[in-house]
Amino acid sequence: MNKLKMILKEKDRTVSFLVRRTGISRYSLDKIVKGEKSPIIEEANRIAKALSETVENIFLLLVQTLL
Repeated sequence: MNKLKMILKEKDRTVSFLVRRTGISRYSLDKIVKGEKSPIIEEANRIAKALSETVENIFLLLVQTLL
């Protein structure tokens, strides 16, 4: 399970919540949550803000994996 999926579960939030709070399409969010798509910086910032988290906390593992 990736970090974003874990945070959603811990905070009892859904992809629908993120769609409403971020304005990002359900299709894109589904892909991001499943780890099939990396978010662009703007999307990462919106997701982090909606979840009251930092971008680094949610996506740091993804960045480390790419390096």
